[in-house]
Amino acid sequence: MTRGKNIFGPDEKDQSSSANFLIILLDCIEKWALTFQFSEDGGGENKFYKAYKQLLDKGVKFPSSFKQAKK
Repeated sequence: MTRGKNIFGPDEKDQSSSANFLIILLDCIEKWALTFQFSEDGGGENKFYKAYKQLLDKGVKFPSSFKQAKK
């Protein structure tokens, strides 16, 4: 896994943990977006869901897409 290995800067010594952090972060964003899709005040989609959609539009691959591909 090379994606995210330098998330904390080019001199990151623990690149494996950095890559794992990105996986966890993307997984959380996706789960929060889908669990809490709408604002509690009825104002439409919440910020998590909007951010998630923007990342999808930019071509970001989320961990769930890799899990589904392995099945």
